[in-house]
Amino acid sequence: MPHLQVLNDEERKPVSIGEHIGRRPIFAAGNVGSTGDIEMLRWSQSSRRPNLQVLVLHDDGEREMAYGEASNDSLEAAEKYGWSVVRMATDWNRIFARPLEKKQAASTPNPSAPSTSMPAPVVPAPVVPVAEPAPQAAVPPPVRWENEIAAFEKADREQPPAPGGVVFLGSSNIRMWNTLDGDFPELNAINRGVGGANLAELAEVALRLVPTAKPRAVVVSAGGNDIAAGATAEAVRDAFALLVKNLRAELPDVKIAFLAMLPSEKRWEQRDRQREANEAVRDFIVARVAAEGDAAGMSYIDANAAVLGPDDLPAVECFLDDKLHPSTIGNARRAAIIRPQLHDLLQ
Repeated sequence: MPHLQVLNDEERKPVSIGEHIGRRPIFAAGNVGSTGDIEMLRWSQSSRRPNLQVLVLHDDGEREMAYGEASNDSLEAAEKYGWSVVRMATDWNRIFARPLEKKQAASTPNPSAPSTSMPAPVVPAPVVPVAEPAPQAAVPPPVRWENEIAAFEKADREQPPAPGGVVFLGSSNIRMWNTLDGDFPELNAINRGVGGANLAELAEVALRLVPTAKPRAVVVSAGGNDIAAGATAEAVRDAFALLVKNLRAELPDVKIAFLAMLPSEKRWEQRDRQREANEAVRDFIVARVAAEGDAAGMSYIDANAAVLGPDDLPAVECFLDDKLHPSTIGNARRAAIIRPQLHDLLQ
């Protein structure tokens, strides 16, 4: 039988792998929270041959042991470098051949207790009525982006945004939009970008990110990570619908615009699925506007033409070196398309 050799040299994993197999692997899989796995995956990715990197998120506390990391370094790296993130809770049909049996550790006997040859008789304790415990508030489940969300909440407490601005809510394409203020002058643009987040996740945490800013409008730019993770167009549409519902529960008059998912070279093979999801969200908005008129307060904005060249492919100058996130030029060009449509929505 082949011998399985287990090594864990943390940041030196690339060195150890090179020493043992003598070449750079074209496939590498790491775990969220494991020291050295980012370096290992980056080293594998630098191969000139076709390669694949997988990051495993251990988020299933029932079928295995759930664990993560204090920061989101691994997940942010996956978003930045285009690694595939596999979630144990949703992507694994079966983790172990047999269900994991979790047993409580046996209590350790007290060595100072006296030893007797016969057990002492057990005297039943008197039955005393016990009052029902007071109901406790439900504890919300842990949020994958808790650190980022908590940082926004802290900043809002220390220096609340001026009311009446426009919140840009999204994933890393918003978080990395460093020229947002300059691209949208006089709008009081407020950046609420959470790198790596899915639209479905933003829908759940929107009330922690938006209402304290008291905006008059919210521009939503997310969904690409959902598609990359395998979500259907209908799932993206439903996530946006939930986001609208949650925001309107707290901010009934806020205007909401959905910014179409941006095509990029890094995810070009997902373009058709992105287009289907864009159309599903657009149809949802069109139906609401048809039914409610201006009271719907929603708009669909497609600024994708701004980052495409004459050949209808992503223009090199419009993207960063990762070929995924817009560059300053790309953001300026799409802002030029967004501004007039956002102005119409705010009228």
